Amino acid sequence: MRSSVGRALDRWLKRQAVAVVERYKNRVAAFIERGVHALGPDGAVRLIEEHAGDDLQYIRVNGTVVGGLAGGAIYAVHLLLRLG
Repeated sequence: MRSSVGRALDRWLKRQAVAVVERYKNRVAAFIERGVHALGPDGAVRLIEEHAGDDLQYIRVNGTVVGGLAGGAIYAVHLLLRLG
């Protein structure tokens, strides 16, 4: 269990982090944009796949399953409306 000092420190650090992000968000965005442009499309894709490869595969599979179920449900509704 955290002490009140620990919780207060957490709140203070969060406020400081938010303030820094708000203050420098345009610079950070420009820095990231320059980095992505320097990598080029293939480099950016490779970097993302290296760092999130397993998660991307899960997202692809999940999207396929959910898309198939949604498509099937829409088709079922279409058939029901056609019969009625």
